[in-house]
Amino acid sequence: MSAVPIKINDAAEHMTHELHISRSELYGRALQDLLRRQRRQAIMDQINEVQASLTDEERAEESAITEGLRHAFGDTLRLAAERGESW
Repeated sequence: MSAVPIKINDAAEHMTHELHISRSELYGRALQDLLRRQRRQAIMDQINEVQASLTDEERAEESAITEGLRHAFGDTLRLAAERGESW
């Protein structure tokens, strides 16, 4: 394993001071965020793969279901987006 590049290390050190956290906590948070994003991307890749294999009829049905869910949960999703959450 190679060492952390100086520019990244300096930026991390600056951020630890701004956030009043240890370097270990900063790196732990960064790793947790990376793993969460990778899991989300893996799920999106699977969804895209399934959608690509749908027939036109299945695609139309899926679209109608999605629209119904957007209508039913629109306020919840909008509020989550306003809070910076992503679903």
